[in-house]
Amino acid sequence: ARRLGFDEDAAVALRIDWARRQVLAAEELRRRVDSELVRPSAEEIRKFFADHRDSFVEPEMYDLAVIRVDAEAGQVVRAHRLATAITDDLHAGRVSFAEAARSHSNHPSASKGGDLGWLTRRQLTAFGPPFFRAATQLKSGEIAGVIRDGQTLWILELRDHRPARQLTFEEVARSAERRLGNQQARELQSQIEEEVRRALGVRLLP
Repeated sequence: ARRLGFDEDAAVALRIDWARRQVLAAEELRRRVDSELVRPSAEEIRKFFADHRDSFVEPEMYDLAVIRVDAEAGQVVRAHRLATAITDDLHAGRVSFAEAARSHSNHPSASKGGDLGWLTRRQLTAFGPPFFRAATQLKSGEIAGVIRDGQTLWILELRDHRPARQLTFEEVARSAERRLGNQQARELQSQIEEEVRRALGVRLLP
C-alpha cells in the first residue's frame, strides 16, 4: 500500500492503520485464550455429556438404492411404461435391483447398482417430497415404484433401516470434549473482552 502511495491519502492511511490494529487485537485475544484455556477434565466432560445427552443422538438412517428414469419432453407415458415394466420384473424376481439399475437408471449411482448408501431423513428431503414420502414409508427389503416427480420417475429399494438411537459416552467422548472445549474457549474470550472493556472504560450502548 505504501509503495503504491496509498498512505499519502489520510482516509486510506487511517483505514489501513485501523485494519492493522484489528488484526493485532484479534491475534492477542487468541494468544490469551490459548494461554489461559485449560483442557477439560474427565469429570467435566462426563457432566457435559450428561447435561447435553439429547444432542448426542445418531439420526434415523435409510440404506437406499434407486433407479431413475427421466422422461423427455412429451414422453412421460412412455417413460412410465418402462418404469412400470422394470418394477414388475423386480417384484417377479426376473432381475435384481442392481442389474436393473445398471441397465436402465440414469442416476449417477447406476454404475454402483443404484446404491445411495446410508442417508438421513434430512438428506432424503433433497430428492423431493414424493421421493421422501415413499422412502420413509418402506420397510426393509421392500421396493416402491413408480414414484413420479415432474418429469422424473423413481423406483426405490430400502435395503435396511436404522431408527434413531442415543449414543453412549464411549462413542462420543472425543466429540463431547471438543464441544466442551469450544464452549469454554468462547466463554473465556467473552470474559477477556469484558475485562479489556472495563480497563479501557468502554461502555457498549444497547
